[in-house]
Formats: sequence, C-alpha cells, structure tokens
Amino acid sequence: MYNTFRLNVDFAVIAFITVWFACSPAVNGHYCVQKGPCNCVGSDGSVLDLSPLSNRSQPLLASSKSYLFMYHPCTDVALNSVGKNVCQKGYGLCLFTPTNVTNETVDFNKVLQNKSLGTFNKLAVNAEAVFQISALEALQIVYKNIVGDDVFTTVIKLECNKQIDNYKLTVEKSSKLEHVLVLRSKSCCPVSPSHISGASVFFLIIISAFSLYCIGGILVLKYLRGAKGIESIPNHEFWCKIAIHITDGFTYIKSCIRSQGPPVNSYETI
Repeated sequence: MYNTFRLNVDFAVIAFITVWFACSPAVNGHYCVQKGPCNCVGSDGSVLDLSPLSNRSQPLLASSKSYLFMYHPCTDVALNSVGKNVCQKGYGLCLFTPTNVTNETVDFNKVLQNKSLGTFNKLAVNAEAVFQISALEALQIVYKNIVGDDVFTTVIKLECNKQIDNYKLTVEKSSKLEHVLVLRSKSCCPVSPSHISGASVFFLIIISAFSLYCIGGILVLKYLRGAKGIESIPNHEFWCKIAIHITDGFTYIKSCIRSQGPPVNSYETI
C-alpha cells in the first residue's frame, strides 16, 4: 500500500510537469505562456508583444501580383472598402485574390477603392490565435478558421529582427487551405522586464521588516535591558515554541506515512 501511494504521487507530479511544459511554447529552453491573442510571457519574465504593430492606420501587408494578405494582430478590424466583402465585419487576417493577374503588385489602396476586382477570404480572427513552437524551435501564431467543410490554417512565424523598426511580412507558402507567413520585426523580440514583480516587492518588504525586527529587538534588549545570550532574541520563547511545533508536525507526518506502509513480517521482526 505504501509503495502504491508513492507511485501515485510520483505519477501525479510527473504528469503535472509534463502537461505544464507541453502547454507552454518553448524557445531555446524557455517557455512563453500566452496571455492574449498577440502576447506571451516567458519563463524569465520577458514579454513578447505585437501590439505596437496593431496601432497603425492600415494592416500589415504582404502582396504580389497574385495575392494581397492583410494582417492585423491583437484586435479584429473592419475592411472598409467601397464594395461589399466578407472582411467588412472584422478580420485578423484577410486574403484578396485578384480576378485578373497582371505584372503589377496588388495595391492595397486600389483594393479599398474597388479599382482592383477580385475575391476576399477571411482567413482568421484574433480570438482563434494560438502561440505554438515549431519543429525548429521558433515561436509562431497559428490561426484556424472553419468555413463549411473547409478548415483554413494560417501560420504566422515570428522572427526577431531589431534592425527592422517597422515590419516585413512575406509569404513562405500559400495553398487553398494552408498559408504560412513570416513576420520580421523588432516587435517580435522578447523584452526583458525593466522592473521587479509585485511578488518580489512583497517578499522584499517582508524580509526587510523581519530583519529590522530581529536586529532592532536584539539591540534594544542587549543595550537597554542588559539581556544576554538567547534572552537577547526578541520574543525568544515564542520562536522556540514555533520550532518545537514544526518539529512535532514533521514527526506526525512521518508517523502517518509509516503507518500506511506494508505490514511488518513478525518473523523478520523476531
């Protein structure tokens, strides 16, 4: 019974650790826990936040003569074009495919003014954004959008480039149901926290107050009351009792565990 109890505890601990690490994207041994559709917090406290790229007058664009991708991270926006389209009610990623392919790159302003004819596909909304880790240990955002029997999958690979103040969005792969884009920007770089956390401040206050209590109490008892030895410790009787209670607690827990162990063979005892 005791061995079974230990195995169950060990299995529970291992399962918890496995689930925790599996659910958090890892980059170079660190983990990024998603906090929203466009940001995550690493195990070292660093923050990756794409919100600076969403505070723009127009979406992030990737265009060629055969397509125009419009990407707006963090929040969905409406595509206010002259004609009606499926992205007018809000999109995170929208694809425009021109009817007639020319030698010119598809222009975003012409699409809005309905000067370029084509079809619109709403590939994703930001509510479906999921941070994942690729096979090459690179952080990426995956979007899935179900339209009828079709499942559209879009992957935005995030590449940190501190030399790019704005952004560079390119298309790595594009098919009917799957699109892979690469976003390069300094906004894709994790930023280390510039200040300590609230929990750290709290513990610093507790440690400082306890240190002041001990040092101040010892000085007062020693020089004002002439206390010596253990009597110079403030409320030494109280702290001694706490130590005794802690020892009793560990002894009780130890005895409970032993009582749940396998029965002792009387022959071996003799």
